[in-house]
Amino acid sequence: MTYREEFIHFMVRSGVLTFGDFTTKSGRKTPYFVNTGNYKTGAQAARLGDYYAACIQENMPQGITALFGPAYKGIPLAVTAAASLYRNYGRDLPYCFNRKEAKDHGEGGVMVGYQPQAGDDIAIVEDVVTAGTAVRESIELFKHVADVNIRALFVSVDRMERGTRDCTTLDELREDYGIQVYPIVTIREVIDCLHNQPVDGKVYINGNKTFNTSADRAPYMLCVCRSGVNESPYKDFSMYLFPMDRPGITTSKLSKIGNNMCGTYEVYLQDVECDESDLVGEECKGFYQLMKNFEVERLTICAANVGMARCAYEEALRYAGQREQFGRPIGSFQLIQEKLVDMKIKIENMQNMLYKAAWKKDNGESISIDSSLLKRYTGHAAFEVIDDAMQIMGGIGYTNDCRIARLWRDQRVYRIMAGTEEIMVHTAGRALIKEAQQQLSR
Repeated sequence: MTYREEFIHFMVRSGVLTFGDFTTKSGRKTPYFVNTGNYKTGAQAARLGDYYAACIQENMPQGITALFGPAYKGIPLAVTAAASLYRNYGRDLPYCFNRKEAKDHGEGGVMVGYQPQAGDDIAIVEDVVTAGTAVRESIELFKHVADVNIRALFVSVDRMERGTRDCTTLDELREDYGIQVYPIVTIREVIDCLHNQPVDGKVYINGNKTFNTSADRAPYMLCVCRSGVNESPYKDFSMYLFPMDRPGITTSKLSKIGNNMCGTYEVYLQDVECDESDLVGEECKGFYQLMKNFEVERLTICAANVGMARCAYEEALRYAGQREQFGRPIGSFQLIQEKLVDMKIKIENMQNMLYKAAWKKDNGESISIDSSLLKRYTGHAAFEVIDDAMQIMGGIGYTNDCRIARLWRDQRVYRIMAGTEEIMVHTAGRALIKEAQQQLSR
């Protein structure tokens, strides 16, 4: 682990880097907050100095006369950085800091510690920079102290926030004063490091998922997300189960044309904190677990397809025996009979395929191919049955007074959810070819 990665975890452990809904002193909204005032112990101060010293030594191993810490938070930062530079690298740099008000007795002046001289190369040590006000005030301050060169600015975190112009605040400082700016870490590095990764037993999940059924009433969410451990996505997903009332979870309802008995939502996850105990199964095995879950989910969807098709068939069958045209029931016409016969055949085929797949699952046999074939067939066949039922019902079937109209709208999504018909061709077709190749090689 690099010193930058160690520093990120150190900030979290120290309570300095926190997540939530914050407003900075510049009035900007932010989902995270860096508060160096939460460093409270000598051990924390010493470690903090080590990270600043590592950054200083890496970027400016020479060419610094003294460190300057702007009052107030910059004061202990400059002191501990100077101490760590001497302890870890043998560099004995002086340090100084300013008073908020000039002193007119004793040694007088606004500077405490080392008194800068003309030609000195000064490095400013600060915590974070939002609007850059403290840094600009420090640079102006030195104009009245001595003709020094402000060589560099070292900060703990580059928040990468936009300044008053079309660039970040730190870029503005670079352009305006020609100084080099070196953060220990950037907020991008923080996000990359902590993204869906355990931090002292915690995992912070960020992202969003569309098409979540009943997200308004389900007490829990089963979430599969990238762990950021492996380059291959198949070996990088982990699965977590957490309550929907966790801080950082928001939802937005989608407007649909059917299946309105339960809402469908987009779910947004912003720094959702999970315990490692929320992990389902094994870390980085989430993709394979999801594929196994899909097998059972597709069975339940196919059962719904059979049920909806049977309901539509029975409704159309009764109607064909009752509705009269040209002096006799429409069921006596061969075209209607043909539709009913084909509908019945499709229902029997769907049901038999479903029962076979369910039996195999119950007996511990693989249904990876069966579930794909079943979903491909029942989704399309069920829609054809319901569509023919509407055709038999005629105009009344297209009204909201007839439940066939609802079945027609509701079932359509079952050809999409849990894997589209086209994906079923890909998964089943690929597996069938592989199976045949294995048989030929025996």
